[in-house]
Amino acid sequence: MIRQAYLYLETKYKASGDEAKLNEITDAWKQLGDDTTRSAYDKSLRSNQLKCSFCGTENDRVKKLIAGPGVYICNECVELTTEIVDEGNFQHHPDKKCSFCGLAEDATSTRQVISGPGVYICTECVDLCSEIFDDELFGTASGGIRE
Repeated sequence: MIRQAYLYLETKYKASGDEAKLNEITDAWKQLGDDTTRSAYDKSLRSNQLKCSFCGTENDRVKKLIAGPGVYICNECVELTTEIVDEGNFQHHPDKKCSFCGLAEDATSTRQVISGPGVYICTECVDLCSEIFDDELFGTASGGIRE
């Protein structure tokens, strides 16, 4: 539970760019737990591994990761989001903007914004991500992280 709270705060302060707060909670975390816990935490800090902003899976554990401005989405979350959109089984967020393109829902178009854990993606960006993964599946695009 404490680890989850720390990870939440770490993500929040990294996203906001508040280095002082990030250092403060990092110091507090290092004072907690045993040597094994601290060692695992220190290793995770050094890895600088990119993660999907929706599920938290590291990029070496998914097929592909697409980058937006400070946000990432993996192929598995794109597939899941596509299914959710196709079924129409999601809550609309007209007051939120897509974390990838920065656009909000538009009453004159079919763009709808879907929430993840603190991040949002619109249906147009989901479609674009799906196209990128389809291109890569059929060998028409280069590998790696796409921005």
